[in-house]
Amino acid sequence: MPLQFPFSKIFFLVYHYGRIDNLIERETTPQWKLQQLSYSNHYVLALAAEGRAVYELEGFEQPQEIRKGDVLFLRKQLLHSATSDPVNPWKVFVVIFDAIDLSVETSILDHALPAISRTSFLIELTLLFREMLDAWTAKKPGHLLLCRGLLMKMLYLLMREQQLQTTPQARTIDHTIAMMTEHYNRTFSIHELAAHAGLSPSYYRLVFKKLTGFTVGQFQTLMKINKARDFLLSGDCNVTEAAQLVGFDNVYYFSAVFKKLTGINPSELLKRR
Repeated sequence: MPLQFPFSKIFFLVYHYGRIDNLIERETTPQWKLQQLSYSNHYVLALAAEGRAVYELEGFEQPQEIRKGDVLFLRKQLLHSATSDPVNPWKVFVVIFDAIDLSVETSILDHALPAISRTSFLIELTLLFREMLDAWTAKKPGHLLLCRGLLMKMLYLLMREQQLQTTPQARTIDHTIAMMTEHYNRTFSIHELAAHAGLSPSYYRLVFKKLTGFTVGQFQTLMKINKARDFLLSGDCNVTEAAQLVGFDNVYYFSAVFKKLTGINPSELLKRR
């Protein structure tokens, strides 16, 4: 079972320090093989689109069959060998990337996904890979930014799928998050949310933090500030009105929280529009 880490931490590493080195759509031959290969400075994310392959992975006692709908995630320095099925050779999408950071926190990517998993997002991931390949091939201005964004979305889908599979209450927590998002002008108590989820308050806190990386209070505050930022940038309201729309009665407290989370006063944001 993969360890659980806040999405925000992983996406920060990929988006701000990420480097995509290669993108491939490969239709293999019956003779295709890899022998004792590892990447010292890169991660590999591969999606099996068709056919079959067999991988021998360091840490696995038996060879692993890869078939349509399977996702392969190779961490750095993972030794692997592979052969394509001679009767039904596999077709695969591959992105080779890095998350460059001077701290040890990049190691969280090593535990974010299992080496082999089955996805229910085959269509969505195939479309994302194709869009990324088109951008990579065309090399238009901004293509690297687009590719990183698409890679982040793929990682999000895969990690979210893992969380939903390994945490039975994940979908229930998602329903309460949707409720908070819809009623952003309210501040829900932990008891209200736990009752809605059918969980005890203490267990709800534990699962919520595990899934989101935030406490309930932190999440609601961040959501409100993000919504207020959208209101301010739209030009439809001033600072006081934005604060009231997201449930802050005290505009001075709102401004202090806004600056703490965004690094800028809301009044300054209005001037920069």
